[in-house]
Amino acid sequence: MKKEKHGKTKWRIVFDASSHETKAPSLNEILEIGPNLLPEIFAILLKFRLHHKPNISDITQAFLQLALYKKDRDLTTFFWHRIT
Repeated sequence: MKKEKHGKTKWRIVFDASSHETKAPSLNEILEIGPNLLPEIFAILLKFRLHHKPNISDITQAFLQLALYKKDRDLTTFFWHRIT
């Protein structure tokens, strides 16, 4: 995000898709609106209750277990550019 203050321009990395600059749309405004998935979640929860012994798991650490090919690792990095 570019911010001008006291005649100086400062840049900062923003990970908020609703953030926008003056007279420019945010990422959320540009993205295509998809179907509402809440009814599907409700159906999944109802089906879950039908099983005698349902399986559950915690996948919070699942991303740490992924292995990437060396040629694909550059695609998952952030590009930091210093403006002087």
